[in-house]
Amino acid sequence: MKSVKLNLIDNIAYQVLAIGMPLITAPYLSRMLGAANLGTYSYTFSVANYFVLFAMLGVNNYGNRCVARARDNRAAVSREFWSVYSFQALLSVLVAAVYVGYSLVVADDVVVSLIWLPYVFSAGLDVNWLFFGLEEFRTTVARNFAVKLATFVLMFIVVRGAHALWAYCLLMSLSYLVSVAVLWPFVRHHVDLYRPSMGEVLSHLRPNLVLFVPVIAVSLYTVLDKVMLGQMSSMEQTGYFDNALKVAQMPFTLITALGTVMLPRASNLMAKGERAEAQRYLGISMWLALTLSSAFAFGLSGVADVFAPVFFGPGFEACGPLICVIVLEMPFMAWANVLRTQYLIPAGRDRAYVLSVFAGALVNVAVNLALIPRLGAMGAAVGTIAAEAAVCLVQAWSVAGELPQRRWFLENLPFYAIGLVMFLAVRALGAAMGASVVALVAQVALGAALFAGLALIWCKATRNAYYVQVVEPMISKVAAKVRG
Repeated sequence: MKSVKLNLIDNIAYQVLAIGMPLITAPYLSRMLGAANLGTYSYTFSVANYFVLFAMLGVNNYGNRCVARARDNRAAVSREFWSVYSFQALLSVLVAAVYVGYSLVVADDVVVSLIWLPYVFSAGLDVNWLFFGLEEFRTTVARNFAVKLATFVLMFIVVRGAHALWAYCLLMSLSYLVSVAVLWPFVRHHVDLYRPSMGEVLSHLRPNLVLFVPVIAVSLYTVLDKVMLGQMSSMEQTGYFDNALKVAQMPFTLITALGTVMLPRASNLMAKGERAEAQRYLGISMWLALTLSSAFAFGLSGVADVFAPVFFGPGFEACGPLICVIVLEMPFMAWANVLRTQYLIPAGRDRAYVLSVFAGALVNVAVNLALIPRLGAMGAAVGTIAAEAAVCLVQAWSVAGELPQRRWFLENLPFYAIGLVMFLAVRALGAAMGASVVALVAQVALGAALFAGLALIWCKATRNAYYVQVVEPMISKVAAKVRG
């Protein structure tokens, strides 16, 4: 089987690019487009994203799980792939036709809505789930890396002038289509041709619908916020919220990479009955995810007031307080992500997963309806936190007594204390230096050094078991290579 460490390194390398690109492009886009056009981009993309969700249903998780369970048998993988993909392709054609009708008849901005059509078409070609199920992450990472790099370069060339909004939307729409299309030449290396019967294709409807329920419910507190802001507030507020949300959730992609790598491994281990080994991985993942979330949440909150005006430019100061609020969701997201990707989905506990995201969706919509008309983007930020907290609490409750969650929580409390010390120091430095690039660099350097140093001292002093198992061997290997 593929090395978990190598797969994690590949995914982290890709996620670093995914984080780095917005960090470089966001200041440029904020200045080229302005808050209103950024809000239009976010609103129209969110609407198109709903059509993509319906085209994919629950295929990303369902297909991943099906392939992971059968991956030791090429013939079985071929049957699973073609029957699941045939279902996906048929649904995608129907959804794309409905989207064209929506764009021509209902959409406020017909041109921008039609520009997102390649993105909607991309759902019919997306077979990332095949490679994830086979733990062939390098294939997807390498191709997506190349596409993102090309998109990054083109952004500075084409997104300018009076038609900057159209150019940006078209560039992003085409990038989604290309990123999935380039994987198809590699499909034949892993599966043989197989013609599924209509019965086999339709057999995937019910389980896909079951896993689609949480997908659409999740979208109610990750995508619908922007749609509701666009309808109930203004495009400027939508732009502020979108920028703040991107920054607040950028670091979380590293934690998401961990879940992406571990889902097929956990599914395979549970299919073989190796639950003890699956839970060992689960404990390590939870420690890493919660430690990282504490560093990111306190760090971003500490630099937010300096970061917003320096990074986005004049007129975007409102993003600072929004970032400070939104980052409070990160510990809840980390906990729920590990439980979902490494326990609930691999074990087939779909009902608990569905219940949790329904709770989050209901809480988010209720809070948004109450607060967005009065508070705008800040109301949506509060709704996001409330939704993630509800998801986490319901998932934790559903596995109470099965996993050592109390121990995990107590093991990570020291890192939140360390994060608080970092926050206070970084905030004080920003207040003393004012809003400037130099101040921001100094804050980041101080925060990183302080958290890493205090965390290292704590782990060594207490001989933290996870640190000894995971971090120390990695440090030793790196040190040996440097000496060599």
